[in-house]
Amino acid sequence: NYVRTGELEWHVIHPGAVYNHECREEPAFADALKNTCARHRCGPERPLELVYYADEATSGNLLNLDPSRKSWLFYWAFREQREQLSHESCWMLGGVLTARKLHKVTGNLAAVFKLHLDMFFGSRCNMRLHGISVHCADSFVFMLWACLKVTLADEDGLRNMWSLTG
Repeated sequence: NYVRTGELEWHVIHPGAVYNHECREEPAFADALKNTCARHRCGPERPLELVYYADEATSGNLLNLDPSRKSWLFYWAFREQREQLSHESCWMLGGVLTARKLHKVTGNLAAVFKLHLDMFFGSRCNMRLHGISVHCADSFVFMLWACLKVTLADEDGLRNMWSLTG
């Protein structure tokens, strides 16, 4: 997905596309997600709880960090995947944005956070109200509903994501 808003042009990964691709290509992933939905009776009245995670990282030499190489990485998973949350493969990568690009955005991290959450809960796709259909390699199709439950980041990240002061 290509998102454009004002001064930001950003390639992001749409949650519906991720789940459909992964469930078609990786039967073990599809089984785990189907089991999570079934175990928690996922539906419009009982959506899965989205955990959204933003992290700032700097690539390169750890002994000589270059601030110009700083980026923000955005991930998500579902709280109901409790035992799997410690595994990297459980977290879906939603996008990467360089700090240089981020500083040019009016509203900074809060604007990017809103833009990304619009992919989950916006007018074109609303996983809370309408859910998304997920198609598996075995031709099984199931619906997935979600609501935002937890945001994770360091203190500075949370303050900026929610436009908090103080």
